[in-house]
Amino acid sequence: MSKAFSILLILVSPLCILGKEKTEPRTYSKTKYPGQVEELFQLSISSPIAMTSDENDFYIIDKDTTKIYRYNLQEKKLVEYLITPGTNPTSVTTDGVFLYVLDNDEKAIFKVDLKSKETIKKLDIDVDSPLAIAYGDGFLYINDLQKKTINKISSDDGTTISTFLMPTAGKGRATEEYGMVYKNGYLFITDRNTDTIYQVYTKTGDVINIYNIPELPFLTGITFFRGELFVLDLERKVVAKINMKAEKTAYRRNKKTEEVTYKERYKNLGPDQITEIHIAIAYPNNLPNQDIISIEFTPAKYEKRKDKWDQPFTYFTFKNIRPGEEVSAEMKVKADIYEIRYFIDPEKVGPISLIPEEIREKYTKDDIKYSITDPIIQNAIKEAVGDEKNPYWIARKIYKYIQEKMHYELAGGWNIAPTVLKRGSGSCSEYSFVYMAMCRAAGIPTRFAGSIVIRGDDTSYDDVFHRWVEVYLPNYGWIPVDPSGGDEPEPEKQAEYFGGLKNRFLITTIGAGSSEYLGWEYNSSSSFKCTGRCKIMTHKAGKWEPIGKRYEIKNENIFYSTEMESKGCH
Repeated sequence: MSKAFSILLILVSPLCILGKEKTEPRTYSKTKYPGQVEELFQLSISSPIAMTSDENDFYIIDKDTTKIYRYNLQEKKLVEYLITPGTNPTSVTTDGVFLYVLDNDEKAIFKVDLKSKETIKKLDIDVDSPLAIAYGDGFLYINDLQKKTINKISSDDGTTISTFLMPTAGKGRATEEYGMVYKNGYLFITDRNTDTIYQVYTKTGDVINIYNIPELPFLTGITFFRGELFVLDLERKVVAKINMKAEKTAYRRNKKTEEVTYKERYKNLGPDQITEIHIAIAYPNNLPNQDIISIEFTPAKYEKRKDKWDQPFTYFTFKNIRPGEEVSAEMKVKADIYEIRYFIDPEKVGPISLIPEEIREKYTKDDIKYSITDPIIQNAIKEAVGDEKNPYWIARKIYKYIQEKMHYELAGGWNIAPTVLKRGSGSCSEYSFVYMAMCRAAGIPTRFAGSIVIRGDDTSYDDVFHRWVEVYLPNYGWIPVDPSGGDEPEPEKQAEYFGGLKNRFLITTIGAGSSEYLGWEYNSSSSFKCTGRCKIMTHKAGKWEPIGKRYEIKNENIFYSTEMESKGCH
């Protein structure tokens, strides 16, 4: 047994380890979370199912009475407006002159004059199961629950012009998107199953932002009124004003406090002696998704180092490991882990010319895994990006292109980006290499994040790990993008992995290319020297354990409880 195993643990904080060197700044928003309810207005309607508005009033459909009511928000006054033209109205929208009332039974739209209240036209539509309608830029948008599509149709004759998938259009998923409203090229869509509003770009069908509203259990109608967003809730029978203001930083929620023990170990199976083993463990900084409480290292004798990407390491050296002997290096981290989300307005992303020169220089360089001058990468960029100039849409189009061209597969080693793209499959690291190569070839800075992952339960074990990409968007900074995680058929799932992270990752490594300590690995790496013949067993893994949870176990007359506490320096 090595002497290293008899050394006591020493508890230190990241600042204790780094001395005067600083960790990354904590950039996240403490303001009201986008999607939070700001005000509620109670309605005396039994089944408020749909809503639209003009400059002065809301128009609300009551499904039970098949009537449309006019509601004045300032006066809190509700009056009966008209009986719906059809027998099963499901949604309503307006262009400011006419109401368009969608009827599910008749598969038709009734066009009603706002002033005279007369129905002047009936548009038959080729939609199997319509539920929601919105008016925008001279067209109508209608969803089809059976085909899980949104149809752009002519407001003159009801013919379908184009279609794209509903946000939740996954196989086997229920899609009940009751409300839609159009604004500036986007649809804002309510889904009562997920208690969510989806912002959808009408040119592509891409989900841009996701606003979860757990306070409202049955979202139906949705409308913009004097620049503010309002929704209906059928269960609570309210009109709710929703906060849609977002800062250009990460929003946090759903905190978990966890202890993560990461270990890399070697065992010399002989027959000869290993003369030297070096283990470099990358350790985490404070980042938008995580606050580090404390870090311990075993053994306590190590060097502090940084690579060219400013990633900190502890560097362990073991000497003269005899046959049968085992050595290991361990990192124990206590941290608060958060789910984070960036709410990005593509129109507020600055041009490439606003990228700081030092970031452009450092994070658009070529490297062997990227090979950005390879014809495969160059041709892919032309096909994916075209003449797009907006950095957000460049990054988003590359994201979508890779997901259309590749599928997830552990196909061997970490090949270079052109090889992976040509093969059409890859691991999370290989997806990352391709995405980084294409973004860099298009002038968008990228780096990668490597992590230890919660696998299922909060108490879990990870020896697979995960890597994804961060892209630099002017006016927003570094944004997480996971091209392999987002390789799903649903637009909703694709959006979740562009600008967001779940609360299941401890990021240990921020890199941008080959590292003098890790090579192309992350979390940790090692090397050894051996005299003669040596057979070596190596393994590295991370174990997660929640902190601060109370567990109670009852068995007949036996009762006991345990409570774990978090104690560490900040």
